[in-house]
Amino acid sequence: MIKKIITFLIGGIVCAGPGFAEDVSVNDLEAAFEKLTIKIDQSSLSGKEVKKLGFFDDGDGIDIDYSGFVYVLDFRNRSSINLNNLKVECRFFYTLDIEWRAGYAVGGRNLKHRSKSEQKYYEDSLDINLRPEERYKAETRSFVIKSWALDHQYYSDDGDKGDADPIGLWVRVSIETPAGDTVTRDFCEPDSLPSNVSWDGKSI
Repeated sequence: MIKKIITFLIGGIVCAGPGFAEDVSVNDLEAAFEKLTIKIDQSSLSGKEVKKLGFFDDGDGIDIDYSGFVYVLDFRNRSSINLNNLKVECRFFYTLDIEWRAGYAVGGRNLKHRSKSEQKYYEDSLDINLRPEERYKAETRSFVIKSWALDHQYYSDDGDKGDADPIGLWVRVSIETPAGDTVTRDFCEPDSLPSNVSWDGKSI
């Protein structure tokens, strides 16, 4: 679950509360929603931080490398209207290139060289309310991806070698209008992310 860091009003005090009653038109709410901004900052986890999460490098006959990432999301409602019950969905996309070496496995199986590339993602989510001009910072869960290489005398059905590389973070924010419709906006880091992936994780 995304962790709240800090929330504050520009030039005012934020009062606690799950929602704020307000009568607004559909057009006004949609216009206010368009003024929502999100700044996305990525940071890499150190090896020590990754180990604290329970991921340990290397094993018997295998070289393992874990890479960890976390994102800080800086929300700001730049409108004069409350944005209540915002549903925030995050998807961290990465590629995994897997390779199988040619050779002979246990039992005399003749293994042919082959490889494949997969696109995967991790999810996270958050529900928030934003008052006019309010800023809200939140931190995503830690996303950890795994690369590995087996020693040459070993073979695995899961792949003898795997290279994982991050692609980016896609943040989708939804709000329900007074008419009962759902309006969504997308924020990506990097901005070019939708050119390389689709929301459902399939390559495009």
